[in-house]
Amino acid sequence: MPVKQVLLLGNEDLYKISKEVRYEEIRDVKHIIKDLHDTLMDFREKYGYGRAIAAPQLGYFKRIIYMNINDCETIFINPKLEFLDNEMIEVWDDCMSFPNLLVKVKRYNHCKIYYKDLDWNDNVIEVEGDIAELLQHEYDHLKGVLAISKAIDDHSFRLKTVETKLSKKIGILGGISHESTIKYYELILKKYYELKGDYYYPEIIIYSLDFQKFTDFEDNGDKEGYIKYIMEGMYSLENSGADFIIMSANSPHSVYDEVKNLTKLPMISIVEAVGEKAKEKGLKKILLLGIKYTMESGFYENYLNQFGIDVIVPSEDERVLINDIIFDELAIGIFHKNSKERLINIIKKYDVEGVILGCTELPLIISEADLEIEVLNTVELHVNKILRYSLGM
Repeated sequence: MPVKQVLLLGNEDLYKISKEVRYEEIRDVKHIIKDLHDTLMDFREKYGYGRAIAAPQLGYFKRIIYMNINDCETIFINPKLEFLDNEMIEVWDDCMSFPNLLVKVKRYNHCKIYYKDLDWNDNVIEVEGDIAELLQHEYDHLKGVLAISKAIDDHSFRLKTVETKLSKKIGILGGISHESTIKYYELILKKYYELKGDYYYPEIIIYSLDFQKFTDFEDNGDKEGYIKYIMEGMYSLENSGADFIIMSANSPHSVYDEVKNLTKLPMISIVEAVGEKAKEKGLKKILLLGIKYTMESGFYENYLNQFGIDVIVPSEDERVLINDIIFDELAIGIFHKNSKERLINIIKKYDVEGVILGCTELPLIISEADLEIEVLNTVELHVNKILRYSLGM
């Protein structure tokens, strides 16, 4: 049986309001779900994207949403949305009803969705980010509302063009720690989607180092062994086809100049990314937080001093405390409110214009909202620079 055709922009039926499903209609719903699945899979094959579809897009004016991500399907019957706060995100929204058009809209970043499943059981899930945006888009279809009516302004429309894979493949030296490596991967893809609104994500290769072995070289002051071990990972990334390399941690940038000269591939420095932002903000005095090795190695000071930026570090006792919080908690995904308060209190002791979160785990517990001074999130600044390079921007 051929798949049903999606109603396209211009069809007045897209503006109809869908009705609630009654329990006695559940048998008919199963047939609708089959059509939604088949149409979504056919669309995905043709266009290379598509994660969810609402029943009215096929002319079924019932409150049903079908979502399929990584072959995991969720069926939302009679859904109701609850927005959890006022935080909004801007995204380039696409739609199966206008497959060649992108519309920039604002959506709530956090929401709950209440719904019934095919067994007529009540369910509720809490979602954020791109999934929250996706479900709001499909929910609007049930109300007869299209994304084009939610465009931010008259300049929030663009045609979608077929693109080839990015020429610059990202090689990540990771595992230092795994928590920050996960954040890098997640943030690169999230920021790409926010920028482009499609799924032509950059290809990424990750080489995960032995975290204990890596930190042993730092703790023992074995610079030669440290460089040699880092290069083992870099050579693997070279041989795997990466076009450039990034180190997903602050501390290995203490030997950035050395390893940069040993690899044949370009590298993107986290320290340079921070320096660019500090100069842009006109900062002259900054506090550096990180592991003891980073706070005591001097590589941030050496780089930023040439731009007239003074970098100071916490006291010896504070450096020990910060180091312990990072290794004993953040690096393994533990976040204590008391630890966050202690870190913030240390920062507030110093008369500075900004603070460098010089460990890629620190942004997991401290954000701009926690402080009145400029917060230099090294992960985010690094990822922005990585993405610009990968996209040739």
